[in-house]
Amino acid sequence: MTRLSHNQTGSTPARRGPGSLAPRRPTVAQLIEFGAREFESAGLAYGHGTDNAIDDAAALVFHVLDLRHENAAHEYAQRPHADAVQRVLDVFAARIEQRIPVAYLMGRMWFAGFGFTVDPGHTPNGTRIAFWAETPEEVDRLAEVVRAAGAKNLDGPELVPGYRPGYYALFFDDPEGNQLEICCRAEPIVKE
Repeated sequence: MTRLSHNQTGSTPARRGPGSLAPRRPTVAQLIEFGAREFESAGLAYGHGTDNAIDDAAALVFHVLDLRHENAAHEYAQRPHADAVQRVLDVFAARIEQRIPVAYLMGRMWFAGFGFTVDPGHTPNGTRIAFWAETPEEVDRLAEVVRAAGAKNLDGPELVPGYRPGYYALFFDDPEGNQLEICCRAEPIVKE
């Protein structure tokens, strides 16, 4: 699974006080720190896959520089060339000045570890997308994540009468109005 958080113990770039971006050719970690400070100063809101300034800045830096989240510890020490640094700073400026969520700047977002393409022109079409969970307990755990993420029209989690016996699901809409479901079945449809 793609590593999404740069705000975990031992993985976060060291934080410095407010100030300018230095040295002339900063490391990836310094770019992330700078972006996070700028985002916090601008009073940005977070969502659509990130929930804090560090993860917001890291998502943009890794996207613009085409870095791999799985190699974050190694990538933090890299020193991008000046043109790449400028591209990152330009995206930071767009994030702040236009208040565009990171997902729309990157064209990607994540939910429960799944990546989605973001299309600003998308309108929900009424088709429900279901995600499989291994156990009812996993559905319950993900229901808490969904609630905390601001999902709408939650129904469940519960056994669903009229579906297959043992069908346990949570139905909800994402913030854009797309219909989603997290479910598990007592008996798989396809025998192993």
